Amino acid sequence: MMQLKGTRSFFIMSNHADKLADFSRLAERTGILCKKQPGSCHCFGLHTAREKAAGLLAVLTFGPWEQKWLASLCARRYEHFNAEERRQLLEKTAQFKQEDGFNWGLFAGPKRAQRLQAAYAEHLQNWPSLHLEGFARFRLIGYREYLQTLLSLAVDELLVEQEDSEYLLLLRDYMAARPLGGEIHVFLLRQGHYDICANSEGTLRFLEGGHLQGCEDMLIYALLSLAPQRLFLHLEQPLTPALANLLQELFKNRLRVKMSGGSCYLY
Repeated sequence: MMQLKGTRSFFIMSNHADKLADFSRLAERTGILCKKQPGSCHCFGLHTAREKAAGLLAVLTFGPWEQKWLASLCARRYEHFNAEERRQLLEKTAQFKQEDGFNWGLFAGPKRAQRLQAAYAEHLQNWPSLHLEGFARFRLIGYREYLQTLLSLAVDELLVEQEDSEYLLLLRDYMAARPLGGEIHVFLLRQGHYDICANSEGTLRFLEGGHLQGCEDMLIYALLSLAPQRLFLHLEQPLTPALANLLQELFKNRLRVKMSGGSCYLY
């Protein structure tokens, strides 16, 4: 237990000595503690000390303490992933927390730190003690499930990325095994259709066409079969990022893009 003394005394308590040590270090740096005693820390300034203590607790809760908890959950629930994959899961989880637009209690949403700080401050202004685990149990209901959900979403995204990577490798191997063809032009029309033409002695010869949206795989398979030495895309509207990235990965420096208006560039 750590005792913070101001005009009146109040207590920050925890079952974990490392949490109290973390709080003590930050409290000393911010100047709200002036003396340590065995099992307690002396603090000056009632209102200011409690406001600052609330801010420090919010920073720690959604900072190092949350990261430790996520790492522990990840190691226990996804032990079949290797160390690098678990690192990626934690990175994706951190990104999801930043993008989360929902306000699920005190622990989710873009202003979660401010809401948690206000809750800590309210408690400290009205009660002489704050038990960290007790506060989490009664004020952060569903927090563990929230973190587990974020990890599950991260796992889904990582598996999709791995499947996409394996798919791309298969496509590259297929491309490498085929002899290079000639010059192919693909016209992506504003109406959402595409035409594939081959350049034969300066004349474009129509090969096939189709509707692009929802049928991107058909276009990719056709181009893989043709294995163009040079591939020109004539665009009346931008490609989707996924299709643009896939074409770039497959054809690399063989790919040229022409937007309507005449500009030509490499992807």
